Amino acid sequence: MRSRDDTKYLQLIDLDHLFASFFALHTVIHPRAVTEFIYRYSDPQRAYVFLSFQLDTQSRATEVAQVLSELDKNGMKARDISDNEMAKSHARYMIGGISDVPNERLFRFGWSIVILFVLIGLEASNICNGS
Repeated sequence: MRSRDDTKYLQLIDLDHLFASFFALHTVIHPRAVTEFIYRYSDPQRAYVFLSFQLDTQSRATEVAQVLSELDKNGMKARDISDNEMAKSHARYMIGGISDVPNERLFRFGWSIVILFVLIGLEASNICNGS
């Protein structure tokens, strides 16, 4: 059995399939360094995400509880899978389940492009909200 890296936190998250939900997820996690983000479209109403990030403090239990609480307040269900090797392995490759998307395409992004998309989305959100 491998030992857990106490500076890294892995979770599965169930959230509404809306840009606002992704933005809320980003707001809770920021400014922590995201080390892994996996998502596959499979449901028009829900998004299922595998996410890992570096913890900012030495008090793992306190920080994890805070993150889970913030996600819950934003309507997202999250589960800590840091100590479950089978769940980590399964979720990493099977997140989203079976997809019935015609002409499905697979893309892989580096973090710089993801950040660019978030910034573009934020600018679009500001324009739409009249900010």
